[in-house]
Amino acid sequence: MDVARADRHPQDMPSVWETSADPAALESAAGSWRALEMLAVSALTTVNDAARQVVDTDWRSDAAEAYDDHRHKVTRDLQALADLASQAATKLDGLAATCRSTQAELTRLFHTLDGIPRAVGNLGAITFHPADVAQSAQVRETIQAATPHHTHLDEELALAEGSFTTARSDLDELIERWRPRRVTMVNLNIGSGHDNNQLAGAREGVGPDDVDELAELLDRENADIVTIQETFQGDLDDLEHELEEATGDNWNIAYSEASSKYRWTGMGGFDEIFSGHLNESFGNAVLVREGDTIAGSHEIDEPRLDPEGSWLEPPEEHGPPTGTTTTTVPGTPPPPPLDPGIPDGEGRSAAHTEVEFTVPD
Repeated sequence: MDVARADRHPQDMPSVWETSADPAALESAAGSWRALEMLAVSALTTVNDAARQVVDTDWRSDAAEAYDDHRHKVTRDLQALADLASQAATKLDGLAATCRSTQAELTRLFHTLDGIPRAVGNLGAITFHPADVAQSAQVRETIQAATPHHTHLDEELALAEGSFTTARSDLDELIERWRPRRVTMVNLNIGSGHDNNQLAGAREGVGPDDVDELAELLDRENADIVTIQETFQGDLDDLEHELEEATGDNWNIAYSEASSKYRWTGMGGFDEIFSGHLNESFGNAVLVREGDTIAGSHEIDEPRLDPEGSWLEPPEEHGPPTGTTTTTVPGTPPPPPLDPGIPDGEGRSAAHTEVEFTVPD
């Protein structure tokens, strides 16, 4: 008697009569993509509605052009995200429908053999026991008829896999373009000028021999923007070199002179005390690290912060120090204070830098 095996070992491959697919899971995934599509469309509408209140006016300037250019980049990628999500959802729904129709056809073919004796093994394999040659031929023909349905489904799955690989790449590109970028800013008063006051017990500031340690500190902090107060200009070239060596990135430095002063590097002995330099430039700086987040920077100006009309060291002809008055005739109001000098003999200034952040193309 002819015996036909209408199944394969379930540990080797799916049953002839089953797709082993989960259409419900595919439809659930499609729903998630459609929810993302709705979020993208909602965000797109929000941006455009808000932008119209600004761009549809007489506002014309470099800032207006920059704003509108950035808006177009945002809305362009929101639309791309919505389209990508819609396409993914449609593809998943289509796969779910294909799986259901394929399973329905396999089930229909299986039931055409309902009149033929069969046995189900422990592992779920179905073995038909045809009663005659005609039944045996029917089993074999039906198995052959089921095969193209599996082939078609496998082809559809392979095409979908390629589509989703492309979609994932496109999604990753969008994510990377708009991923949050963090900038670390460090503010330090390094007190370089303290070296000149060590005889009075002042704390030691950052000297030339300490620049490498300062660079190591900023590298550990993963600093992107650094503001430094009370630094000698002569140390900044060394600091820039040390930072670029430590980080592998380019650093830009903007410096603003506040005053100039004598500098010595320590109190090691008589020769060292007098080995300094007269009129060394002293002030403040901004250091900017170029990289993935910051495209570059440039110095705008060096604003002076001295009080208007002040002087670093008031000459004698300007009269008594700030805050004192001359003798006045009794009963008359004292004269107003003279234009102030700067009590510590140091000017005030700031380094003003514009930082350019990277933006999506």
